[in-house]
Amino acid sequence: MSLKQWIANGALLALIVAGLAPLAIGNSVQVANNSQSITVVITDAYYTAVGEDGIEDDVVIHFSIDMYREGGRGHFNLYFQLTLPSGRMVEYGYLINTAYTSLEGIMIFHNDATESGMYNIRIIVQLFSGGAASGDADHDFDPPGETSGGDPHGDLRLL
Repeated sequence: MSLKQWIANGALLALIVAGLAPLAIGNSVQVANNSQSITVVITDAYYTAVGEDGIEDDVVIHFSIDMYREGGRGHFNLYFQLTLPSGRMVEYGYLINTAYTSLEGIMIFHNDATESGMYNIRIIVQLFSGGAASGDADHDFDPPGETSGGDPHGDLRLL
């Protein structure tokens, strides 16, 4: 099965399935308040052809989330911001409510790698239960060339 098919099916990469800890390529963010702590690590960022159009204009972000909390469920906002070389920003936000303490995820920005130059991915975490806290991590990368595919949209997959 190709990487494109693994991503399209929302499956884990063999490295993650095997339980090996991926190395962080970008920054990480740790956010804490008086009842919980969350660490988000960008483990990979690249462009590829994920969509049916076959054009390598999709940005894929792999990340991990580790949480510590005093019982109950974890509640937090998770925002993904992709800034293109022109300064155009694409942002998606999600409210996460989970009993898990560790998550792996993939965020796909479909049809957004359309300019040549440096791109920046930023992940922002906001906690509200137990007191407000927020933080962010970012990573720069350079997809080559200029391409044009379909309408831009986002796709979050928690694995």
